[in-house]
Amino acid sequence: MIDYNVLFSSLPLSFHDDVPACIIVGAGDLGHAPITPKANDLVIAADGGYRYLQERGVRCDLLMGDLDSLPGDTVIAAETKRYSPIKDDTDTMLAVRHGLQLGYQKFLLYGMFGGRFDHTVGTLQTIAFLTRAGAVGYAFEETQDGMHASYVSAVMGTSCRFSSDAAGYLSVIAFGGDAVVTLENLKYPLDRYTLKPDIALGISNEFLPGKSACVTVEDGLALIVKPI
Repeated sequence: MIDYNVLFSSLPLSFHDDVPACIIVGAGDLGHAPITPKANDLVIAADGGYRYLQERGVRCDLLMGDLDSLPGDTVIAAETKRYSPIKDDTDTMLAVRHGLQLGYQKFLLYGMFGGRFDHTVGTLQTIAFLTRAGAVGYAFEETQDGMHASYVSAVMGTSCRFSSDAAGYLSVIAFGGDAVVTLENLKYPLDRYTLKPDIALGISNEFLPGKSACVTVEDGLALIVKPI
């Protein structure tokens, strides 16, 4: 089973602040990722993610979506926003927009990967959308065999710093266009280097023992992927 303490220790320092989070749970593969909302967090089930919350006994503050992923006999949450299946946004994006409207700036996304590949790509687009909106999103993923897990976030126009305890691989990937990137205290440093979205140069960099790594994206947007 995945040791999520290892994964969480390699999250950016900003992840560990006390800012209230909007937690969104989708119907993809959830794995064993711990979902532990604080009192001032908002927990939204995006359609079929509602069953995960029920199974784990985690509170659901709001159920959103067209509810096409839930069995017909499901006793739905008291607080539910139901939408027509003929809509422009995915259920996850509906939840993201709602969280932004309420002023949330940190988003934790679970159950967003696995199954349909187009949904996985849509999750990456959602992370980029949050970043461009001035918020930060973290999407957590675990393979179906339980052997690997990772998180995906994004950086644009700022720096992302990590604890000196962070270890293992870190990938930095230009997304949606070129990204001017500086990588410090990683095995393969870069200084204002232009990463291309169609060249996989940023895959599998590595944290250095005892060093606090920093990823700066001066121009463009880059995805940050940490696998274990």
